[in-house]
Amino acid sequence: MGLFRNTVDAAVITLSFFLGGLAIQSFGVDFMKDTILTPLGVLVSFLLAFMETTYNRF
Repeated sequence: MGLFRNTVDAAVITLSFFLGGLAIQSFGVDFMKDTILTPLGVLVSFLLAFMETTYNRF
């Protein structure tokens, strides 16, 4: 059950990063294009968010 919750939390965090990147790009700032708006960027963001939600529970 904890693994599923952590996966969902990581997916929500990754989605918020992706949508934030799209919002910033819509203002004309292109530095997010190479970081989060690529498939590799989404994968890295998901893995980092998953590790954050898994190993930082108090």
